[in-house]
Amino acid sequence: GRRKVVIGYLIALAIVQFFTAFSPNYYIFALCRILVGVFVAGGLTIYILVCEVIGPNQRAMLAVVTSIFFGMGFGFLSLAAYLFRQWRAVVTLSAILSLILVLFFRYIPESPRWLLVNGREIEAKNTLITIAKTNGRSLPAGFTLQIPNKSKSKSVGIVNLMKHRIVRTRTLLLMLAWFTICLVYYGLSFGVGNLTSNIYLAITLSGLVEMPSNILAWLTLQKVGRKWSNFGFMFGAGVFSIACSVMQFIDVNPGGKLQLVLALIGKCSIAPCFSIIYAYTPELLPTDVRNLGMGISNVASRFGGIIAPLVILLDSHVTGLSMLIMGTFAVITSILCLYLPETRRALFPDTLAEVK
Repeated sequence: GRRKVVIGYLIALAIVQFFTAFSPNYYIFALCRILVGVFVAGGLTIYILVCEVIGPNQRAMLAVVTSIFFGMGFGFLSLAAYLFRQWRAVVTLSAILSLILVLFFRYIPESPRWLLVNGREIEAKNTLITIAKTNGRSLPAGFTLQIPNKSKSKSVGIVNLMKHRIVRTRTLLLMLAWFTICLVYYGLSFGVGNLTSNIYLAITLSGLVEMPSNILAWLTLQKVGRKWSNFGFMFGAGVFSIACSVMQFIDVNPGGKLQLVLALIGKCSIAPCFSIIYAYTPELLPTDVRNLGMGISNVASRFGGIIAPLVILLDSHVTGLSMLIMGTFAVITSILCLYLPETRRALFPDTLAEVK
C-alpha cells in the first residue's frame, strides 16, 4: 500500500537523521547520508497517495503546490545554515521536522484506488465514505465501485513493465527526463554559489525564484498541457544555462551579476519541470505499476543529483563547462520528451492492458 510505506519511510528517515547528527566519524556520517537518500524516497509515495485520491483537474495544482513548498524548504535550508553555522544542528532540525510529519499521517487514509485495484473493494468504499464525511459531503446510497480487470500476470513487476512496449518507452523517456531535471536543478543550485561571494544569499535566491516560476507552471499546465509545458521550461533552462556558459567562456563580466542572473533564470526555468514531471508521470503509468515506475524514475533522478556536484567541479579545469553540459542535456531531453503523449484531463489507466 501507500500509507504504511510512507509512515515507515518517515520514521526511518528521522532515526537515520538523528544518527547523522551525532556521527562520531566520517564513515558513520557517509553511511547515514546514504540511508537518508534511501528513505527520503518516501516523499514520492506521499505524492502518489494524494494524486490517486484527487481528480484530474486538481493534479496540476498538487504538483505546483508540492514544488513551491520544495522551493521554500530549499531557501529555509540556506537560512538555517546561515543562522546555526553548525551542520549537526541543521540535520537535527530536519530530523525533528520528519517526526512532526509522522504525527499528521495518522489522519491520512490509504489510497482507495490502490485498494480497489488490489481487490479490496469494501475498504475502498469505506475510505471514500470517510473522505466524503470529512469534506461535509455524502455519497449516493448504494454506490458501487468497478474493480478493474487485472493484468494477465498475477504479479506486476519491472519485467512486466519492460515487456509492454508503450509503457517501456514511456518509462525510459521519463527516466531520462527525471535524470536531466535533477542534474540541471541541483547543478544550477550548487553552481550559483560559485558565481558570487555570498553563497547564503545565492542559495536563498535560487530557492525563492522557484515560487513565481511554479505559479507560471500551473497556468501553463492548465492552458497548454503537460507535454508542451515540459518542453518549454526544460528547453528554456537549457538555453539560459548555455548562455551562462558562453559568458563564462568569453570571460564577460566575470564574477559579476550577469552570469548570476542567467543562472537564476535557468534555475527559474528548470524548477517548474519538477511540478510538470510530477503531474505528468503518474498520468502516463497505470495504477498497478505507477509506484514502481515513479520509483524507477526517482532512482534515475538521484543519479542526476549525485553527479551534479561532480559536473560543477569541471569548471576548475574548463570555465563554463558545467553549464554547457547541463544546458545540452536539457535541450536534447526536452526534444526527446515530445514523443510522450498529452495527458491533460485524462483519466488514470489502472492496468497495463488499458495503456494504448
